Amino acid sequence: MARTMIQKKPVSKNLRWWKERGLSRLIFLKQRWQGADRCCVTCPGNNDGLGAQVQARLSGMLYAHCQGMTYVHTPLTSLDFTPDNASDWPAKWERFLGLGTGSPSAQEVAGQLGDPRRVSNPTQIQKINNSFWSLPNCHAYADLYPDHYERLTAQFAARYHAAPKAGCVSHYTPGVVNVAVHLRRGKDLGHKLFLLSHEEYSAALTRTLRDAVHAMGARCVIRVFSDGDEAELGALQQLGVEFHMNEDLFSTFHSLVNADVLVMAKSALSYAAALLSCGLVIYEPMHHPPLPKWVTAKADGSLDRNRLAMRLRMSGPGAVAGKLE
Repeated sequence: MARTMIQKKPVSKNLRWWKERGLSRLIFLKQRWQGADRCCVTCPGNNDGLGAQVQARLSGMLYAHCQGMTYVHTPLTSLDFTPDNASDWPAKWERFLGLGTGSPSAQEVAGQLGDPRRVSNPTQIQKINNSFWSLPNCHAYADLYPDHYERLTAQFAARYHAAPKAGCVSHYTPGVVNVAVHLRRGKDLGHKLFLLSHEEYSAALTRTLRDAVHAMGARCVIRVFSDGDEAELGALQQLGVEFHMNEDLFSTFHSLVNADVLVMAKSALSYAAALLSCGLVIYEPMHHPPLPKWVTAKADGSLDRNRLAMRLRMSGPGAVAGKLE
């Protein structure tokens, strides 16, 4: 008697993704409730750009804090797109950012516990006594629980603003709502053209934001930060924005962080600045999810005006609320 072959249905990518997320949640829950004395974690990032390496370290700080572990700081030592003849570029950024303030260094902990055990994902970490773990980032945790970042954003900002910023120009005008629009248009894109900032989208979003601020009785200054030629951005020129093209990266990053309203690009540099910001963040959907308090732009560049108005009035240290009638 012939056997009937049962055809297994292929598992869809979406179903596999949900199963992996569910398994990760279980592992993180188990880690959270396990007790361990001095389980240390460091995230040195990969050999990529500034934004990605800053975001990697912030995700490590988040994971360690939420899972009852010790965050260990690995200083920046190598950065993509380092200017020629600027071998001290990573060290300058390390001093400028101040993210390692108050945390033990990787060198110090390695001297006490030995070299770290290297893994690729935080789900692989075993929470045991006197252990030291190293992985590129903890995005697997941060992307699953982006709301947990709100437990640490004040600490992130405090470390950043306590670090010396001598000689850095921050574009900011007192008495008005300062809006910083970050556009990603540069050489770092390579084949990732889906991350490109489109001018029509940015112009529609900027117009909506400007009109909303004006409708609430405040004046605003809108500054666009990017590289390239502003002559290629005619739609934004018509809105009367200030262009800051090809400027010093320290000044650009500091201006993004300090803005009352930060309009993100699909960029790790934007995301890192947003995590350090005390102002209102307008989020352009990308592969890392938004924090609950951020306002998400729609595909056509429009915004939920009611939510935008509420967030403008609720924004705190950025002082947007104090500039509204």
